[in-house]
Amino acid sequence: MGLVSSHTKQENAANNTPPLTNLPAEIIYNILSFLPPISLGAVAQTCRLLSEHAYDDKLWQAIVHSNLPATTLKTAAPSPSFRHLYLSHLPYWFLPKHKIWFSDTQATGKLLIARYSPSRQTIEAYTVTASRGTSTFKFWKWNPEVVIHTFEPTVRLDLNQSLLRLRPRDISSSSGALTSEIYMQAETPMRSYRTHQNGHQPDKNRGLPEGAKEAIHARRFLGEPGSRTTETAVTDAEENPAAESQLPGQINSWPGSETTVAPIITQGDIYTPKEDDCNEDRIYRGQLLAVKLTGDTNIPRGEYTFIAPDIGKDGTVRIANEEMFKGARIVTSVGHIAARGYREDQYIPSQLILISHDTIAQYWETFGHISFYKRVDIDSLISAD
Repeated sequence: MGLVSSHTKQENAANNTPPLTNLPAEIIYNILSFLPPISLGAVAQTCRLLSEHAYDDKLWQAIVHSNLPATTLKTAAPSPSFRHLYLSHLPYWFLPKHKIWFSDTQATGKLLIARYSPSRQTIEAYTVTASRGTSTFKFWKWNPEVVIHTFEPTVRLDLNQSLLRLRPRDISSSSGALTSEIYMQAETPMRSYRTHQNGHQPDKNRGLPEGAKEAIHARRFLGEPGSRTTETAVTDAEENPAAESQLPGQINSWPGSETTVAPIITQGDIYTPKEDDCNEDRIYRGQLLAVKLTGDTNIPRGEYTFIAPDIGKDGTVRIANEEMFKGARIVTSVGHIAARGYREDQYIPSQLILISHDTIAQYWETFGHISFYKRVDIDSLISAD
């Protein structure tokens, strides 16, 4: 019978120890910081040492902040930890992460801002509203027959009525699955989306399917809970800034009409200028287009507002020298008009006056007037109370 010394047992145990666990705590933390939440949770199930590292709340604080691009939380309170906070709203963090959503409400649509409210511990979505503000008019010195309608809009969230409110689920309960209750206005719960389009149940560890992270479907009940006779449905989709290079959230006003929202999209080679860059040939190039996220009684959402085929030297009319637009590049474009109800729509000649990164003016040649587009600071709306 052979004898095995305690020294040999210690050597074998040392040889079986994963190299990862022998690393300094700082390096393990750095490695774990690159893992997505699901992988981090899987690491926590491997051994006690990695569980302690994976439960480090600084890791979960970073995960929460990665889904709140315009918000910084110094504390998870009233949640006991950032990990607890993250799990209590799983899998709906994609809503505040994408921030900007637009809905298919009738022809006009709605622009929504999704955000997390620390005081209420809820993920909420509110409608963006805009009022024209005080409007005056003046005549254009370059062409005195043209009327300039000034535009100073007031943009805010309709905080009186949330379109969507997600309350934290009780993660201490084993019956809580991965869905949380969704409260619409009168806090009537709706069924969450938990299946792929082909109908099979997804792996519970994978969260929502990718398609469900780009759109949500909400039902609003206007009568008694459970009644389907007074039900209206709204589908909301994210505005994807990765599709094109955009100047997001431009508010436009046409005299005598509703205020609408249109992202300004550039197509072609994209160049991001530095503050001291004076090479206009690199800054101004390609197409410039505006698409309505919200519509009006004449032109519905999803339609072009204007199209400028080339904002480079080939499409430039002139550089303005009159006081109001001095130094602005003026380019050829067409503007989209239609009769009420989107009848007899057509594109008519216009010119875009590229005043700054925050303001664009449009000269409607046929009508003899100038209207404006103003950039909206989305992040300021997210932090508004």
